[in-house]
Amino acid sequence: MSTLGHQYDNSLVSNAFGFLRLPMNFQPYDSDADWVITGVPFDMATSGRAGGRHGPAAIRQVSTNLRLGTSPFPVEF
Repeated sequence: MSTLGHQYDNSLVSNAFGFLRLPMNFQPYDSDADWVITGVPFDMATSGRAGGRHGPAAIRQVSTNLRLGTSPFPVEF
C-alpha cells in the first residue's frame, strides 16, 4: 500500500520535521516546486557503526536552529 500523500507515518525514522523551517508538502504531484529536499535513512553504507539511518532526521532537527545571515558567535571572525 502506498502512503504517498498521507500524513500518518510518524515513525522515528520518517518524522515530521521540515528542513530550514520550510513547510512540508505531502502532495508532491500537486506542487509547482522546482526543488525537493529529502533524506534517505540508509544504514548499509557504514561498516562497524550503526546509526547512519538517523542522519537525515538529525540534519532536519538541527536545520530548524539555523538563521541565515546572522553569526552564532558573539565576536566577529
